[in-house]
Amino acid sequence: MAFWLRANGFPGRLYQRLSGQNPSRAKHQEKQEDRDSRIAEIKIFPGNITLHLGDRIHLSGIAYDTDGATVGGVKFTWIAHDEGRNRRGPLSPHGEFNATIPGTFKITAEGASKRDQATITVIDGPRRPKSTDKPVSSSTNAIDSKAIAALKQKLKDATEKLPGLSNALASAEKDLKKAELTKSIAAHELELAKASLTKSGEEVKEATSLLEKSEEKQKQKRAEADSLKERAASAEHIVRALAFSPDNRILASAGEDSAVRTWSAESGLPFEVYRPGGKPIPEVQPMDRLAFPSSKTVLAGSRRRLFQCNLTPVWRLERTIGKPTGDSPLSDRVNAVRFSPDEHLLATGGGEPSRAGEIKIWNVADGKLMRDLPSIHSDTVLSLDFSPDGKLLASGGADKFLRVTSLESGKLLKTFEGHTHHVLGVKWKQDGRTVASAGADALLMPSLYEPSGLTPMRALATIVATLTALTWSYLALARGSFWRLKGFL
Repeated sequence: MAFWLRANGFPGRLYQRLSGQNPSRAKHQEKQEDRDSRIAEIKIFPGNITLHLGDRIHLSGIAYDTDGATVGGVKFTWIAHDEGRNRRGPLSPHGEFNATIPGTFKITAEGASKRDQATITVIDGPRRPKSTDKPVSSSTNAIDSKAIAALKQKLKDATEKLPGLSNALASAEKDLKKAELTKSIAAHELELAKASLTKSGEEVKEATSLLEKSEEKQKQKRAEADSLKERAASAEHIVRALAFSPDNRILASAGEDSAVRTWSAESGLPFEVYRPGGKPIPEVQPMDRLAFPSSKTVLAGSRRRLFQCNLTPVWRLERTIGKPTGDSPLSDRVNAVRFSPDEHLLATGGGEPSRAGEIKIWNVADGKLMRDLPSIHSDTVLSLDFSPDGKLLASGGADKFLRVTSLESGKLLKTFEGHTHHVLGVKWKQDGRTVASAGADALLMPSLYEPSGLTPMRALATIVATLTALTWSYLALARGSFWRLKGFL
């Protein structure tokens, strides 16, 4: 089967018609990448052929879409490989093959990311044709009129379908953009829902933990209350005598159990129980007389004997928290300590100067760390005080701030600004609504604490000295001197 290039260039014009490269019918078409995306396969025309030496043929590449219609405007790359000599064959970039040497050549056409291959076999004929010879066609491999008519009809059908397909493609692209927008919105809402779910889970865990701690604390309180009730029931005796200390801070009682008990005149909490000889004495007459010779001594008497109680406590070291060297739970020096109102907790304040403040809450009974509050102050902590109900902790530090922290959640509730130097003293008022602060700037500043926040008040007083401590007996300590503040609240 042999093809000769006609002098009038018919195969070249046919190639342009089939590949959509007819310049006379050029019109505005879709983009190259959109056109390439529609290609389903490509074919080399006329396929596998046999040529004689001196023959020349122009190969054509035809692209088809999924419906079998031809697609024009596709760029093809042509490669010929000499199978016997393992080198490139005589093929031009436009698909023109010259049979200059005998052999078998593998022809490869690539376009729109698709590929097709054909085989050209060149044999040594009896005569080497001249360039002036006219091409001779055989009925077995020539392009007949029916094939050309069929190709023209396919081209016409494809051209007629193109506008409808272009409209359908534009509509599909529009629908695709809507779907992508809907997908993006749904994905964003999904991420928000996941974040909300994660946050809710964390809040549930935190609430569960707080509930468990509250229940455990409630059990402890009930056990302590039951123990106190038992002790109170066992200690119920008729009180025959009462006496206040000279400073009105201690109340002493005595009765039929031959014991002297001391109480806090401010809170009503018990202090100590004193008995003659350290334990109850059988058949001792009730104590019916009490007197305070001094603030450190109380005398109790009955009809037969006189009993003296020394109120000066005997101090002994209960335990030590922290170590001077090595691995210590405290990062630096301790500048402030404070017991909670129920005397079950101990708060310590300190930290490395100019680096971080440190507040730790310890269990008084066993010395174990109950809560660490590491980020309340940005500088060392210098003063602490529990609120009267034991739920809040006020703290002052070298960062010039007064801060209020919840001991149940460990969260910082409010920050009070106003001092221009270290806050050296803080103190809650007994009503739990007012907290005062004193500092190295010689300012004494009270603040009202409400559930909605901490409301600063005016500076109460300015003293030309450093205020190192304060209490709600209306006294401020300035470098060893006491100052009485009148007309406050």
